[in-house]
Amino acid sequence: SNGNTFFVPDSVLLVGNKSQNATYLDAATSDFIIKKGVLTRYVGPGGDVVIPESVTSIGVDAFQGCISLVDKNGFVIVRNVLYHYLGDAQEVEIPHGVTQIGTRAFSHRGIAMTHVRIPESVTRIENDAFCDCLNLKCVEIPDCVTALYRS
Repeated sequence: SNGNTFFVPDSVLLVGNKSQNATYLDAATSDFIIKKGVLTRYVGPGGDVVIPESVTSIGVDAFQGCISLVDKNGFVIVRNVLYHYLGDAQEVEIPHGVTQIGTRAFSHRGIAMTHVRIPESVTRIENDAFCDCLNLKCVEIPDCVTALYRS
């Protein structure tokens, strides 16, 4: 872990779709771009992140490219959802405790990956999780995965 802590209200659904008509919050929450209750983008400096109570869901690209939130292994994980992998390893082992792999979690940065091990804690793999992983030869998917979407 990189020492960052996320405080997310229990009412937040962690995967959402993009909405129209951006709503920007006051200076106290200016690290977030929120559209109709959906956190569509985090633009803050990293460290401890407190998701505003007004957020009802988190969009699929909300943490894309957030280098300040990357742990020592290259993962951006928020509330047990792996949102992005920004590492460059050939063999990747997803940390135990992750319950969901988000949409496009490995896209654009997974070019070097050839092998991915998914832990027993994962039950859901979202759309295009491994999109553009051109050299990926093996994905070990445990029996506990109950939802596997187009990828």
